Amino acid sequence: AVKDQKKEDSPDGQPSGSGQDATSQSGGAAGTGTGRYRIYLRGREKQPIEFEASQITRATINKYTQKWLGQEDETCDEAIQQAAQGRTAQPTSDLAAARSLTPGLHNMSFLGEPSQILSPVHISCLAMGVPPLERLRDWTLAYSTKVHGTSLSTLYRKCHLGTWPTLTVVKDNAGHVFGCYTPEGWRIAPRFYGGGESFVFQLEPHRLMWPWRNLPGVKNDFFQYSTPECLAVGGNGHFALHMDEDLLQGSSGQCGTFGSPCLAGREDFKVIAVEVWQGK
Repeated sequence: AVKDQKKEDSPDGQPSGSGQDATSQSGGAAGTGTGRYRIYLRGREKQPIEFEASQITRATINKYTQKWLGQEDETCDEAIQQAAQGRTAQPTSDLAAARSLTPGLHNMSFLGEPSQILSPVHISCLAMGVPPLERLRDWTLAYSTKVHGTSLSTLYRKCHLGTWPTLTVVKDNAGHVFGCYTPEGWRIAPRFYGGGESFVFQLEPHRLMWPWRNLPGVKNDFFQYSTPECLAVGGNGHFALHMDEDLLQGSSGQCGTFGSPCLAGREDFKVIAVEVWQGK
């Protein structure tokens, strides 16, 4: 387990010394359990920034907190190695069986601006995956890199309404088309959010989907993660989809949340186009 570390405050109420003051509340199995971290920045009012962190992240933060406190300990490096070993040994990193997205069985109404990524066959495939009631909605283009430019802040501004189901579709420089369905829109948040109806998909070169894996006794609810610096889906090993703040670079890897493989042409890819569709 990672020990909690907290530096005493100076008389003026601000954290003494330089750097950051981090406290952790660890829990869960090695590598997969997440804890809550509270960080105080020197020179600001004592208002904590909270976020979730895996055990390997907690071990790394603990190492540098001890270094800052002048209490460096070799056991910190051992804790990081043990957490890394525990993370790679978890069954949630195994691939799950993909579900085929068969076109022609269902359809959805995509209105307004035509998609620059999705064909009618793609839309029919997505209708196979979304919850039945959501097929009845009118789906409209909320954000497109072609229409609105490559800006994550613009995407958040256009797609922040949390009550509307959302399809996020990406095309990469290898011609792969992939993305995710989420029951909520996108917004800046300090931690993961979303719900178990989320799934990730690939439409080119294959037409497959990977729904959320609800694993008893394992924290695996890593759905949507969005900050000013990045947008991501999934976790527990690797993001299923991650894009930077300029929506120009992305990554996709083996994701424990959905049991999905790399969805793109390669793990690190260049983004050609992004579209976000919302059902109203």
